[in-house]
Amino acid sequence: MLRCVAHFLEMTEEYAEKNMETRTEACVKETVLPNISKSISVLHRCETLLPAAEETNLVRRLINAIANTACKEQLTSGLLKLDHNFTAKGAPNMEPETPADWWGKALTVLILDFLQRVLSRVLNRIYMISKI
Repeated sequence: MLRCVAHFLEMTEEYAEKNMETRTEACVKETVLPNISKSISVLHRCETLLPAAEETNLVRRLINAIANTACKEQLTSGLLKLDHNFTAKGAPNMEPETPADWWGKALTVLILDFLQRVLSRVLNRIYMISKI
């Protein structure tokens, strides 16, 4: 909310050093975007902050962060399963204790537009990865 308010009130560096826009942007970059759970939560909150959340590119950046992190987690999980299947002779195909796709269930709180955009970005990332 603060990021959108800072944008709306034009609380930029033009008026004062380390103004609210700069501080909230730093918080988003350092705390929210690297964490898929926080990104989903903030994206859900953005539903009530439209169109300001779109104007600040917050929605787009959150969607990209969720898609990138989800793809990384899926790739890592797949590699771990593969490694586990080769090393665990007594228990092949053993599933991990926590499912790697937990984030998919967390997305169900989003409005349909945001959900479609996240899934589209995930599919796009998977396509790009498969081309490598």
